[in-house]
This record gives sequence, structure tokens and C-alpha cells, in this order.
Amino acid sequence: MLTCSLIFWWSLPETLFDVPYSTVIYADDGQLLGATIAEDGQWRFAESQSIPRNFEMCLLHFEDRRFHRHWGVDARAMVRAFRQNVAERRIVSGASTITMQVAKLSRNPERRTISQKLREICLALRIECSFSKQEILQMWAAHAPMGGNVVGLEAASWRYYGTSPDRLSLAECATIAILPNAPALMHPGRNRQALRDKRDRLLLSLKEAGKIDQLSYELALLEDIPAEPTALPRLAPHLLHQVVGTGSSQRLQTTLSHDLQDRAIQIAERHHQHLSASGIENLAILVAEVNSGEVLAYVANAPQTRAEQDVDMIQAARSSGSILKPILYTAALDAGHIAPAQLLPDVPSDYDGFRPRNYTRDYDGAVPADEVISRSLNVPSIHLMQQYGVPRLLADLKRLGLSTINRDADHYGLSLILGGAEVSLWEICGLYRNMAHDLNTFAGHSSQYLDQPYGPLTYQTQEITDDIVYTHEPRVYAAGAIHHAMQAMTQLSRPAAEGHWERFESSIPLSWKTGTSFGHRDAWAVGVNADYVIGIWVGNADGEGRSGLVGVKKAAPILFDVLHSLGPQSSLPVPHDDLRDARICRHSGMVASDLCDEVDTFHLSQRASHRPCLYHRKIYLDSAGYLALRDCAEGPVAEQSHFALPPEMAHYYKRVHPEYSDLPEIAPSCLSMMRQRNMSLVYPYAHTSIYLPKDERGDRQMAMARAVHARRDATIHWHLDDDYLGSTKDLHQQSIATGPGEHQLVLVDDRGEEIMQTFVVVN
Repeated sequence: MLTCSLIFWWSLPETLFDVPYSTVIYADDGQLLGATIAEDGQWRFAESQSIPRNFEMCLLHFEDRRFHRHWGVDARAMVRAFRQNVAERRIVSGASTITMQVAKLSRNPERRTISQKLREICLALRIECSFSKQEILQMWAAHAPMGGNVVGLEAASWRYYGTSPDRLSLAECATIAILPNAPALMHPGRNRQALRDKRDRLLLSLKEAGKIDQLSYELALLEDIPAEPTALPRLAPHLLHQVVGTGSSQRLQTTLSHDLQDRAIQIAERHHQHLSASGIENLAILVAEVNSGEVLAYVANAPQTRAEQDVDMIQAARSSGSILKPILYTAALDAGHIAPAQLLPDVPSDYDGFRPRNYTRDYDGAVPADEVISRSLNVPSIHLMQQYGVPRLLADLKRLGLSTINRDADHYGLSLILGGAEVSLWEICGLYRNMAHDLNTFAGHSSQYLDQPYGPLTYQTQEITDDIVYTHEPRVYAAGAIHHAMQAMTQLSRPAAEGHWERFESSIPLSWKTGTSFGHRDAWAVGVNADYVIGIWVGNADGEGRSGLVGVKKAAPILFDVLHSLGPQSSLPVPHDDLRDARICRHSGMVASDLCDEVDTFHLSQRASHRPCLYHRKIYLDSAGYLALRDCAEGPVAEQSHFALPPEMAHYYKRVHPEYSDLPEIAPSCLSMMRQRNMSLVYPYAHTSIYLPKDERGDRQMAMARAVHARRDATIHWHLDDDYLGSTKDLHQQSIATGPGEHQLVLVDDRGEEIMQTFVVVN
């Protein structure tokens, strides 16, 4: 054997088959998801490591019965072929062994000559010295012509029978085994009777040789032969295109679940029928496991034939809408800026000309922070964004893996949290998956996953070996903060079709968030629990907006359809070791002070705000019920704790909270001593720069100043630069028209309280 190898090894080409192959992707169970045709126009799959037993039996019995007993050349067969060819006075038998056929296929000669046959014999001997019998069979199975532009066992199996080689029946194996004998003549789409006759002769020969029993033979004869070649599966075309673009392996085993991918496609098709009627043509669905990060379903666009469907909307960067609000909430909790239900201002606001509005176009005055997430309110989110800082959140988002947010803080500004940045569905799902994975890991939800890597999602099967050491990236946020964010996300109102879902024991737990970009161009929905993360994007690939394209209406129903297709799931665990018991003021949501009269016990994250309640204060009432000081009251005073918001917050808060009570009026005897501010200027803020454009006639337009007062019957007198503008009652708004430069606005109420504010008008 050693001598043989030394003689022949040196003369073998480095690559025996220098041919292009199809790029093929498989589901986690080995089922075909899709394939590309090779560069030379052939359906040719790369070599497989296994050959079905029935196919090997049929092939060797038909082509080379002494395959395992010869060294590449069968002398008996050659003598027999010589006699037949002499008797017929033409070549009727070539006596080629499987190994000689491999040699011929590797050289692809145009003519059959004696000299060519001698070359094949020599090369076959070299091949036998260099490869095992199994490897030789694998090369033959990958390169034998199977009719038309189909090459190899696996391509033939999928093109003719729509299944993998390991699922072929005996009759199907026999049919494919005889095709290379005369591929042009025996194309399955033609000469059907000739093909059947030849297959049946092989089956009879197998029975007579005792390799199959009578029953197997009779059942095989009943099977029909294939008709025209069928199209290969096309279950993940965008993922296949991505694999081709990255130059990955020609045979890629993915993590996708074949059944789930098929169900997700059906869901996409069903919803696309309704969406397209409204001019919404594109959508994407992504499902991944939380603990492994492995992608289970990858539907990158609606499964239609329009040109726009070629765009992979899972990888495309789109305006984020409100999908990042829970991240800001988590960040603020982790930094200790807020407690989970702490009241945040929800009042008309102006940030150097940027005036955020809620979707409802209304204001609540003050809203608990967790309700800001469940209701997706813009104004309180901007307040929190300003408090936490745009540069700081940008740094967090980059650490969390959002590569598309790659500009500086000045570019994004406060609108970053309202959709001012672009993100991809792939990275958004990876972000929420990592946060859920942190909770699973911290709480020990399942010990078998504690050593899984922390990072981006993956669609490639990764072999895990004992010598791999996983290193965990530093966690961006503490588990307690993530827990509170996920809890807030469970409070969103599910689509109407869900009904009172929480009343049923079979309800599936989910923390979820929707988003809608400016101009109704993008609708988002992302959901996560202990087992899965699901991401949905809906819109038009060309960026055209559509009325009604809202996350909760268009994307959320798809999210829950996918959720219900996944079977039983678990809630995210509670990280008890990262939570502490705290006394929380029921009114403000802040840590209770001694003045808070209604207190609840709540589990706060270790880093949550320790700031005591700011809105409860000690007041004194005289015998008539007026607000007083001890030194100025006429008669005895009673001490009392009172929940009081700033005037601008209280003005809107009491419209939706009728139980809220304003501070009592100041006792007449205490007016001169008490500097209680009952009046507040909502707009303009101090040193605000205002741009007043000119109309068509060249006249400068006006700005609208707004104020609020704690007393409903109060009168406010307005002055601008010592000029009296007028008085307001009930609704305190005053128009301002003035030239460029610095100006001073003065407000005086009917009891003498005064506010002075400086602002600038710019050209």
C-alpha cells in the first residue's frame, strides 16, 4: 500500500474536481431550505458525508458489483467487455468501475477512445491509492450526471422527488442509480416507459440476487417514476442570498426550524393579503431562542414576486419609532435616576424649538414611568432623555450592539428616543434577546444555558466542544433594572383580537413593545419572554408612508400570531438577588418620605433611585381652612401632609385625576409673608430662542406664550418690555409679536405674585 501511494500520489491533481457548486442551506433537521444554481448553470451540490444504504446497494449492483474487491480496475469486467465489443463490432460495454467513472467525470472528456480509457485506468489506480472506498462513492454521488442540468445524487433527489436522499424509497434509489448510465436518453421528463423498464430490471436483479425480498420488490414496482423536475424549496431566499454574499460554505447547516419557518411564511402571506389592500407591501418576521441566540425563523419579506420583495427587511436600517423607549427606561433605572413608577412630567414642553407631542395630542400632567412605557408617551420620554443624556444613551446603544446608530449626539438630539435614529430588526431582536438572556442567566432560569455566549444572534449551527471557554461581555444594565423594564412591557394592551388574555391560564407571557416612525413609514413590534424573542417590521421598502401604518395595529397582530405558533412558553424570571424591598409613596411612585400617608412595599432594583418623595409637603391650615404659617395665622393651626405637584403639572394632572386637590388658598393674613408660587410660565422657558417668521406681506408672525395658575379663578396680567399686553382668566395664553433681540416677559396675578422671564427672538 505504501509503495502504491508513493508511485501514484504525486501525480494526482490538488483538486480532483475543479467545478462550481450550488450554495445550499439546510434547516436544523437537515431539510433543504433553499439552494442556488452553480455558476455553470448546473444543479450540483457539494459532496455529502453520507450515502443512503439502499442507494449504495442499487448503484453497486447496477454499475460495479466488485467495487469493494478491486483496486479501481475490474479485470473480469474488462475481459467480458472486450468479448462483447468484438462480437458486436462496436463498443457496447466499457467495463468502467465506479472509480474509473470518477476519473472520467474529473476529466470530462469529449470522446470515448482507447487512449482515453487507458488514461482513466491509470487515474483510477491513483485515486484508489489516495482515497477510501467511501470517499470514492461520495465523489461519484456528487458529480454523476442525472439528466438535464441536474448533477449528483442530492440534486437529483430534490429535483425529481422533492426530498433528501436519506428519505428516498427503494424504487426512487433504483431510479436515480440508473440515470448516469445514459443521462441524455433517460431524462425523467421524457422516455418514461424506457426509464421504468430499466428500473424494474434492476429491481428484479436485486431480488434474484437475494438483496431485497419479494414484498419489497413488489411494492417498489408499484411506485411511479418522476415527471418533470420540480422547483427546489425556497423557504429562506433572503438568508440564502446573504450566505452567498458573505462567501460562506457551499453547504450551510442553519439553526432555522423547518416547520416554524414554514408557519411563519404562512402567517406572512395571510397578513400580506390584508396589508397590500392598504398599500403596504412589505413585512419581516424574525424569531430566535433567547438562551442560545439561535435564529429559528427568518422571513425577510412578504413571500411575493414583486421587485421590492428582494430587499432583506430584517437587515435593512429603518427609523426606530418608539422601539427604544424601554431601553431608556432601563438605563434611567440602572443609573438611579428614577424608581419604576415615579411620576414624570407630561406637560407642553419646548427644547430650543423642539416641541414633542404625545400620539394622543393631549397631556396628563404627570405619569408613572412604567406607564410611560406601556402607553408609549413621547413627552415624558423626552424629559427622561434629557435627564439621562443623549451621549450617554448613545454609548449604551453601541455597547448593546446597535451598529447603525453611528453618528454623534448633536446629530440625533433628544429625538433619538422618538425614532430619530435608524435600526435593523436583526439588531433590535438581538438587543432584547440579550436583555432577556441576562435575566435567565442571573436568575438561574436554566443552568444548562449559563455558559452560552452573550452577543449577537446567529443563524449558523455552532459546534460546542469541551475546550471552548466562553467569555461574557460586561453587562450593560443590572438585572433588576431589566426586570422592571420587562414588567412595564407586559402592561401594554394587546390587539383587540386577544381580548382579556390575562384571564386565561393558557395565556402566553410576553414583554412587548411597538413603534411607529414619523410619517407612518415603519411599524414595529418586538416581544420577548424566557424562551423566545420575536421581531416584526411592517411598511414599504421604498419608504412610502401609509395612513394607519401603526405598530400596534399592523405589526402587533403578526407578533401574536407568531407567538401562538410557538407552543408553551415561560415567563421571564425575577432576579430576586438584585432586588430590595422599599417603601414607595403610592401617589408619586418615589421612595416614601415621612410625609407620605399612603405607602406600598415594592421590590426596587439595587440601583434604583433613593430620592425621597418630592411632592409631599407639610402644610398648616388655620381654623377657616386657609393655608397659613404659624406666625401669621389668626388662631390655632392644624398640621397636615399634602400631595402637591408644580402648577404646570397640576394643571393637566387634575383633568384626568379628579381626586387630586390643589393647595388651599393662602390665608389673607399670611399673603405678605408667604412666597408660595401658584403661577408658572409654561412657555417660553428662560433664555429660550424663538424664531418668528414673516408672512407674505413681510409682517412678523406671533408666538403664543402659555401659563398656568393653581387658582382656577385667578387673573394674570401680561407685560412685555414694560408694555402691557392684556389680562387672561381661565385659559392663560397670550400672543407675542416683537422684533429680534432679548426681551423680558412679566406676569403678575391678581394677588401680586410675579414671574419674570427672559427670552430671545432670532432672525
